[in-house]
Amino acid sequence: MYDAPPIVPALNAKIGLRDNIDLRLSFAQGYRAPALRELYFDFVDANHSILGNKDLKAETSNSVNAALSWRYGTPLRSTFTFSSFYNVFDNLIDYGVDANDASITRMMNVDKFKTTGVSFEQMFVYKQWQLNFGALYIGRYNRLSSENNLSREVPQFNWSPEANASLYYNWAKTKTTLALMYKYTGARPTWQFVNGAGSNEVKLAELSSFSWADITATKTLLNHITLQAGAKNIFDIRNVNNTSAGGGAHSTGGPTPIGYGRSYFLGISYQFIKNK
Repeated sequence: MYDAPPIVPALNAKIGLRDNIDLRLSFAQGYRAPALRELYFDFVDANHSILGNKDLKAETSNSVNAALSWRYGTPLRSTFTFSSFYNVFDNLIDYGVDANDASITRMMNVDKFKTTGVSFEQMFVYKQWQLNFGALYIGRYNRLSSENNLSREVPQFNWSPEANASLYYNWAKTKTTLALMYKYTGARPTWQFVNGAGSNEVKLAELSSFSWADITATKTLLNHITLQAGAKNIFDIRNVNNTSAGGGAHSTGGPTPIGYGRSYFLGISYQFIKNK
């Protein structure tokens, strides 16, 4: 359905400043065709009306990244990474409010979008334990910053925090791994027209913060069979409050759907291996 480019280039460089300190620089172009669920999947119940969009265009991007990593410690192995990034998207695929019905959320293309920010990640490994945690401060492009004659000055980026943590336990004797993953998404501000497009009066709205957690247990049997079970969205997040005034193509008032609620899963996989 989509005329994908034959080559999607990327350039990566690693500079060893010291034996345990590395600087990584990268530039890459990106291409993503819409997934089938983004094109055709509709989810409608008493609280949600989320529709696919068969007219979605493919998403392209350009990204620049820089990261500084420091490895240290024994027997407690640790790695600290500080990074920054800048991304530019064309036809970003995202959720938006239907222009004809504010009660419907639909997949759509955002003509131009940018993100930038800084982050840090810390990893500790001790025997069978591994702990990762980090934080991110991200700026998202505000399209209204390019508009003239607005009622007030609008910044180019809206900034919000995020944090994450994960804990792994590897029980080697039973070939079992337990994983607990947590993510905090801070309040996300956004600027919008108060009375819809064409108005020069703007206001600052906000999507409330929320927390998300998953837990997974993985066990290997006979070296070829893997069992996996767990729960996703432990906190049963479905909607978060949105103070948006409505009227804009990508905003609405009241709660915004975030997830389908808590779910549980059980899976089994078998890996075929041919010995030479």
